[in-house]
Amino acid sequence: MKIAVLGATGLLGRHVVKEAFSRGIDLKVLVRDPSKLGDLQNQVEVVQGDYFNSEDQASTLEGVDLVVSTIGPPPVRKGSPKVEVYGDAMRSLVKVMKQNGLTRIVNVAGASASYPGEKIVFSRKLMRLMMHFMVPVITPAKELEIEILRSSGLAHTTVRPPMIAEGVKGQLKSSETDPQGMKVDAAQLAAYMLDVIEKPEWHGKLPFVATGN
Repeated sequence: MKIAVLGATGLLGRHVVKEAFSRGIDLKVLVRDPSKLGDLQNQVEVVQGDYFNSEDQASTLEGVDLVVSTIGPPPVRKGSPKVEVYGDAMRSLVKVMKQNGLTRIVNVAGASASYPGEKIVFSRKLMRLMMHFMVPVITPAKELEIEILRSSGLAHTTVRPPMIAEGVKGQLKSSETDPQGMKVDAAQLAAYMLDVIEKPEWHGKLPFVATGN
């Protein structure tokens, strides 16, 4: 099995690469700056490029079996990508996957993101409000990605964590329907995303995860 990892040098992406490598999984990663991979730079197949570039996506998906995307929120700064830029990138990714005969993708959204008809409990309403002020693009961008994946026909699992951090104490909890807490440990989340790859019961699902007691 060979996995394409998108967003491999971000907080979550670094843990996905490290965990996958420790499991003996072959990796092909798309990164802007390969030096950020550290010691793993020479031990995985690297494509230097931009997730938002369809040609770089195509180069990354050649010769792989499935996709793990850890593309997260844009930085809180002027000039962050617009919501539709994230949508265009996901549409391109779906197209490239189908061109390469790929059907399986595990990606990350956030606990604030929802889909039409889903009940939004009070704690998630607070998350959505917080995200609106902190990173206004993230919730609508991730909801657009969810919409595209749900209509794509691909076997997708979109994991919805709360705040991702390192060193969070406790065990990972998951639920198909209910938010599980306010923080998740990055290493635990990375392991979970790799664990669900070969679990067909999670195809088409959007699980909530968090770390807690």
